[in-house]
Amino acid sequence: MKNKLLIMTTLILLILLYQFFLRVPTVTYSGETDKWHVSIESKLIGTEGSYSIFIKYKENKQVKQVEYDIHPHYGGGWINVEDINKDQVYQYECNSCGYYDEEEELLFFIKWKDKSKFNYESELFSLRKE
Repeated sequence: MKNKLLIMTTLILLILLYQFFLRVPTVTYSGETDKWHVSIESKLIGTEGSYSIFIKYKENKQVKQVEYDIHPHYGGGWINVEDINKDQVYQYECNSCGYYDEEEELLFFIKWKDKSKFNYESELFSLRKE
């Protein structure tokens, strides 16, 4: 009986230690349209925050130019076509960039041109916290 109580107490203490001291706080935002899927994974390790942004073009066309913005907090930039892999996925990683988890929803704006079109297309959609 004492052994069971000791094992249970030790297990509960280990779980509490993990929850309060060892677990890395993370947050994931994601959203998609017919043409795009976007997710952001943020981590806080100690006092340093980092995040990764994954942007996937879901159509079979080759994109020529892409520009995106994520509001608030994450900013945006240009995507070099060379940085998009054969599966039409672009990945951006930033270390020591901050950690943001207060927002339930982010706005994602993307503007792009594929090789078969002359004009830019654009979309605005929400990324929701998971």
